[in-house]
Amino acid sequence: ADEGKIHSAVRDDLGAVRIHGGDAILYDALLYYADDGTDETLRAKCSDFFKVLGDFRQKSSYMQIHELIEYINAATDFEAVVLAMPAGKKRYANVNMLYTRAVGNYDTEGSRRILGMGSFLALITGILMSALAFILGDKLFTLMGAEGTILKYGIEYFSCFRFAFLIIPLHSVLNEILYVDGDEVRVAVSSISMLLGNALFSILLIPHFGIMGASLGSVIGTGVAFVITLSHFFSEKYRAYPIFSFNAKDLREMFIIGSVDALDNAADC
Repeated sequence: ADEGKIHSAVRDDLGAVRIHGGDAILYDALLYYADDGTDETLRAKCSDFFKVLGDFRQKSSYMQIHELIEYINAATDFEAVVLAMPAGKKRYANVNMLYTRAVGNYDTEGSRRILGMGSFLALITGILMSALAFILGDKLFTLMGAEGTILKYGIEYFSCFRFAFLIIPLHSVLNEILYVDGDEVRVAVSSISMLLGNALFSILLIPHFGIMGASLGSVIGTGVAFVITLSHFFSEKYRAYPIFSFNAKDLREMFIIGSVDALDNAADC
C-alpha cells in the first residue's frame, strides 16, 4: 500500500482539517471533515484514513502485537516514512526495538499459555486414562489376546498400576515446564528416582505381595518422581507460571508439536 493511505492526509492538508474542526482534537477534526468537509478529495482521504484505521482495530482483536506491527508496516509503508524523517535511522531503530520486544513477549506468553493448556489437558487425560482402565478392567488384557499365566499376572499387576495413570501425563508436562525454567537437574533426578524407586520398592514388596508388590513398587516409584518434580514449583527457580487459557491457535501448535514427537518416537521404535 502507498503512503497516501494514511500519511498524506495529515501531512499535506492538516491545516484545512484543523480549520474545519475548530477547537476539536485532531481525531475528531478528521471525523468532522470526513463527514462534511468542503474539499471532496480531502474528504475522501479522511474517509480512507478511517477505513484503514478500522481495519487495524479489527486485526488487533485477534492478531498478536508483533503480527499487528508487521501488518501496519506493510499496509502503510511505515518504514519508508520513518526513514525519510530527520534522524530517520534512529527513529526506525526505536520502532524495530518495539517489534523485537513484542516478539519476545509473545514467545514468553505463548509458551506459558501452551504450558498451562498442556497441564490442564494432561490432568484430564490422566483422569480419563485411569477411568478407562477401571471401566475396562480385565477386558483390556482379553482384548489384547493374553492367556493363561500372562493374563493372570497382567490383571494382577494392572489392578494397582492403573492408579499411576492419574499422574503420568501430568508428570510429563510438568517436566517440560522444568526444562523451560532451566531446572534440567531436577528432571534428571526425577527420572532416576522413578527407575530406582520402581526397582527398590518392587524388590522389597514382591516377597510379601508377589506381582501386586511389583505393581505397588511401580506406583510408588512414579509417585516419588512426581513429588520431586512438584518440588520445583516451591523453589526460587520457578518462573514459567503457566497461563491457563484456551485458544485454537495454541491448541493447533500443541497438536503439531505432539505429532512430530509421536512420529520421532515411532521412528525410534
